[in-house]
Amino acid sequence: KELEQLSLSAKPKSDDRVSTLERKLVDAQTKHYRLMETAAQEVRNKQNRILMDRQDITFKESSIKSKITLLNNQIESSKQLLERKQSQRQELLAEYKRIESLTWDKPQVDDHCPTCGQALPDTNVEKVIADHKLHFEQDKLKKLATIVEQGKEIALIIQKIQQEIANDSSSVSDLTKAVEIESMKLASLPDPDSMTVEMFIDNGQLETLKTEIKDTQTQLNALLDLNKQGTDVDPQSMDRIKE
Repeated sequence: KELEQLSLSAKPKSDDRVSTLERKLVDAQTKHYRLMETAAQEVRNKQNRILMDRQDITFKESSIKSKITLLNNQIESSKQLLERKQSQRQELLAEYKRIESLTWDKPQVDDHCPTCGQALPDTNVEKVIADHKLHFEQDKLKKLATIVEQGKEIALIIQKIQQEIANDSSSVSDLTKAVEIESMKLASLPDPDSMTVEMFIDNGQLETLKTEIKDTQTQLNALLDLNKQGTDVDPQSMDRIKE
C-alpha cells in the first residue's frame, strides 16, 4: 500500500513533465513547420519572378524581331524602288547622249514661188534655212534641258532612298544586337523547376530543430512508457534518457 500511495503521489509530477515535453515538442514542430513554409513560399516567389522575367524578356524579344522583319521588308522595297530609279536614270542618260549627238541637216528648200512658179530671192531661201536650223537647235536644247531636270529629280530620289536604306540597315543592326542581349538574359535565368526549399533555408537552424524534435520525442516516449508502468522518473533519470 505504501508503494501504491507513493506511486499515486508521484503521478502529478510525471504528468507535469509530460505536459512540458509535449509543449516543447509542439513548439519545436511549429518552428520547424514555419521555417519550412517560409522557405517554400520563398521558392514560390522566386519561381514566379523567374517566370515573369522570362515572359517579359520573351515578349520584348518578339517585339524587337517584329520590328526587324518590318525594317527588312522596307529595305527590300526600297532596294527595288532604287533599282527602278537607277534604271530610269540610265535611260535618261542614254536619251541625253542620243539627242546631244543629233546634228542639223540642211533641208531641201524649194526656191520657187508655189503660186507663180518664179524663182525666189536668195535671201528668202537663206532665211528659211536659217529658221529651220534655229528651230532645230532650240528644240534640241529644250529637250536636253528637260532631261537634265528629270535627271536631277531622279538623283535626289535615289539619294533619299539610299539614305533610307542606310538608316534602316543601321536600325536592323542595332535591333539584332538587342535581340542577342535579350537572348542572353533569357539564357541566364535559372530553371524555376530547379528551385528547392533547401536553397532558401538556414540549414543550421533546421538541423537544430530536427535534433530538438527528435530528442524531445525520445524523452516523451520514454516518460510515457514509464508512466504506463506506474513509475515516476527523477531528473537524473531524464538526463540519462537524453543521453
